[in-house]
Amino acid sequence: MSVEKLDVTENKLIGRKEVRARLRYESKPLTRKETVAILAGHLKTSEENIIPVKILCLTGMRAVDVHAHVYKSVEDARKFERRYILKRCGLIQS
Repeated sequence: MSVEKLDVTENKLIGRKEVRARLRYESKPLTRKETVAILAGHLKTSEENIIPVKILCLTGMRAVDVHAHVYKSVEDARKFERRYILKRCGLIQS
């Protein structure tokens, strides 16, 4: 598992980093948790501060394209992220 391409944009108005990356894998496709762990290690931040917005598995390439938001804290993520994305990440209940 490796980071092939990484593009980080600072959104100063909201106070987050918007990350677009392409991750390579060797055997089975990456899960959300594995994807977040790889990005957290590469960006040197906590896994709970990374909110994956979209993960797209590229057919036949053994790669995934990732769009994620990196916040300074979980509270900031709860303020700005859409409800269904927070629910998907397990940050809110029902």
